[in-house]
Amino acid sequence: MSFDAPNPLLLDLIAPPWRRYEIVTRSSPGEVIAAVRDATEERRYFRLPSSDARDLEGTVEDDSFAVSRIIGYRNSLRPLIIGRVAPGGTGTRIAIGMRLQWSAAFGVVAAIGMIVTTFILTQTAFHGLQSRSAGLGVVAAMIVAGYLMITVPFGLEARRACAILRRLWHIDGPRQSVMHS
Repeated sequence: MSFDAPNPLLLDLIAPPWRRYEIVTRSSPGEVIAAVRDATEERRYFRLPSSDARDLEGTVEDDSFAVSRIIGYRNSLRPLIIGRVAPGGTGTRIAIGMRLQWSAAFGVVAAIGMIVTTFILTQTAFHGLQSRSAGLGVVAAMIVAGYLMITVPFGLEARRACAILRRLWHIDGPRQSVMHS
């Protein structure tokens, strides 16, 4: 997966719900952090819709940040963007990781586990399926559906977050190199 140019949509939607990027830019570490700080406000659990809201919410330190995109709707699967900024050569190295928030990850795993357990117990108790392989197929289909219910919203939100970061750091030309790790 690349940060500087969007991946094909299908690849972003089926990739696991985490991303890692390393960006090398000619901007100074202070400029990189200042751009994130200018676009970030405090995390709030209740927010009134406003046109003057910034793009990100979270915390920004001198050499790191932990932010997520401000959205006007509920989506527990939006990525937490964790970045570490360090001087590198003639500019700055930015290590970025995107992952689910821990509460969302726990909730998703618990929900899928309950669904699969309920299905297996129901089939065992009532002998609803005549074939054991058919039952395993249904369980596999449920796991795949659950996986897609996580990765599709996460992938869409990660694409939007990458677009914001590209805009903040002016990643649009040959000044930067971006590597996926």
